[in-house]
Amino acid sequence: MASLAFDSRTGIRCKGLYDVAAFHPLPSGQWGITVSGIWAPQKEFAEYLPLLVKVAESYRINEQFAAEYVRKGIENLRRLTKETAEKAARSAREIRESSMAAYQERQKSMEYIDYKRTGYIRGEQEWLSQAEGGTLYKSDHWGLSREGQTVVEGQDFNYYNYKGQNPRYNESMTPVDISREVYESVYGK
Repeated sequence: MASLAFDSRTGIRCKGLYDVAAFHPLPSGQWGITVSGIWAPQKEFAEYLPLLVKVAESYRINEQFAAEYVRKGIENLRRLTKETAEKAARSAREIRESSMAAYQERQKSMEYIDYKRTGYIRGEQEWLSQAEGGTLYKSDHWGLSREGQTVVEGQDFNYYNYKGQNPRYNESMTPVDISREVYESVYGK
């Protein structure tokens, strides 16, 4: 039991008697403390004390209300636990999907870069002819070929000098390695 004196929010000096009960920790490690008490303005405390004691003695816990309160709390805890598990699973799935998408994007970029590097090392360039519906030409050290058949030989049509002018049509062809979009449109990646 503790006797306390304090000022109320409105500035009135009050006196109170309080009972503080502490409980052993729960399995979770959390301590429990319950405070109950009576108080009144300090000048009138002695006058109100018999009534306050009767009020304090009449205090009872409604067991049905308390049981329902605990049941609802447990129900809410289960609901929140389920929501948390669902959110964690969704986040994990989104992270996996995002990681996979990033990996696939890196793979596509690596394939395109490898295509460009390999063509450069071999001294070959592929050209896309729009006038012929997407037909591929290839310039290399010896000249220009189409579908593996030589079209034009000579220095003007080799890898180093050829500028992409279609020898059959008046068209400037597009180098396949000019962008990843063109490369992917040709190779369907």
